[in-house]
Amino acid sequence: MIFIILLSLFYCAQANDDSLIAVHLLFRHGNRCPEKSNLYKSSPYYNDSYFKPFGFGQLTNEGKLKVYNLGKEIRQRYSGFLDDEYSIDLISARSSDFNRTKASLQTMLSGLFPPTKDLTWLPGFNWQPIPYEYVERNSDQELFCFGCQNWDPTLDDFLATKDLRKYDKLLATLTNKTGEPYDTLLKAYYLYFGFQILTELNYTLPDWAHDVYPYPLKNLTLDYYGMITGSTTLRQMCGGYLLKHILDDTQSKIDGKLPAKKMFIWSGHENNVACLLRNMNLLKEDMVPNYGSFVALELHNINSTYGFKIYFKNDDNEPELLTVPNCNSFCPLKKFEELVEENIPENISLCRGTKTSSASKMSSQFNYILLLFFIYIFL
Repeated sequence: MIFIILLSLFYCAQANDDSLIAVHLLFRHGNRCPEKSNLYKSSPYYNDSYFKPFGFGQLTNEGKLKVYNLGKEIRQRYSGFLDDEYSIDLISARSSDFNRTKASLQTMLSGLFPPTKDLTWLPGFNWQPIPYEYVERNSDQELFCFGCQNWDPTLDDFLATKDLRKYDKLLATLTNKTGEPYDTLLKAYYLYFGFQILTELNYTLPDWAHDVYPYPLKNLTLDYYGMITGSTTLRQMCGGYLLKHILDDTQSKIDGKLPAKKMFIWSGHENNVACLLRNMNLLKEDMVPNYGSFVALELHNINSTYGFKIYFKNDDNEPELLTVPNCNSFCPLKKFEELVEENIPENISLCRGTKTSSASKMSSQFNYILLLFFIYIFL
């Protein structure tokens, strides 16, 4: 009897492998050191000597191991689907413009694609270089919504409609204890991760921190996910562009434009994972994405119908098969597109360009002054 059950499970797994067409994988980077923005200036840890040799915001050795093992896990999970030998057309890989996500992607890929015999270039060195892409931070609509010119005013307009007085006591406590103004939810959100990282690194928090961490700072962080995706426009900016990219790649795969491509990999942050889940109405209210967590949108062709099976992993358990509300665990592509349609940005000028760096602004101003000078001289 047990043999029959196991055999049937095996054949089900084989059928699923046979129906799999492509995988879109978004994962959060590995463990890291805090950014300065995660700390306050009077903190004893506001000094990079505590985080050497890595540096502020950088991937730690634990983080490297986390995402390396993630790569091995993805290799094992898709061993019947993904070729053992890396080739340039097999995958696409893109990172956000942060050192920790770039390093995470490189390390994850080393676990996913150890060199085969033909690709071993240094005997005993079990690594091969795999190219990836990234977009400059303030131009990255898929993985850095905060660079969108319309982001700040759109979020401010949304927050102006909400009663935020429940956070007044927490923000006042942070202001009093740190000696600097905590007048935005974003700054408190950053501090939550700062305390989390210091705890992971076994550094001692000040006594007063235990009154705010993990709660109520975690509650604020969870609420913040809801706020940055609180309107249709915000969802389009935060996660919507990524989901649009995924759907466009999916259609290209179905249309035969990407015949060899089997996996589309994105290396991002916890807010990317949260916003993508939120755009599909799959984000749990009490969940902050952990290091190495991932969302996998598997494109299947079952009975001549294309659709997604969506998996999420946030801990050491097996990936969880999620069901999009008003759909099934295998959600036909047409139905899925209807359900997320309002969150997909159709207006390419939604962001009205991207935020310009100070250097670019200075260059533009200089060119303008130079133009006026020549007009004055020659006219």
